[in-house]
Amino acid sequence: MSLEIWKKNLQALEIFHPQLAQQLSLVSSKGAYSAPLSKSGVPTLVFHPPSGNPKYLTSSYDPLKEARRTIESYSESKISCYTFYGMSLGHTLLELIQRSDSNVRAFVFERDPELMRLAMETFDFESAIKNQAIRFY
Repeated sequence: MSLEIWKKNLQALEIFHPQLAQQLSLVSSKGAYSAPLSKSGVPTLVFHPPSGNPKYLTSSYDPLKEARRTIESYSESKISCYTFYGMSLGHTLLELIQRSDSNVRAFVFERDPELMRLAMETFDFESAIKNQAIRFY
């Protein structure tokens, strides 16, 4: 994970979502999640349960391709508001932002601060954080 990416995301959060910035800045990794590189070279999400058997929560082959397929499956329906129950590493959210026009709204609910922090350490979410049409909870 990149400290530079985290700092950039944290600076944007401090301006646009100060409470979330404060909460995430206090989070330390308990090792429940990791973001190893997938076979395509893009970080993927792995959950490490206490039982010791890691589980891939996103594709171990190509999580970006998986995110593209998800967004493409909704693109013809002209949906203008998306709700994400779980952020994962944010592949799908970032794909939505890249492919959508400015009228799209998104609500991102992530109950695990450790997972949201890992996502913010892995990918640049600055444009999503600054976008008033995208809300993080």
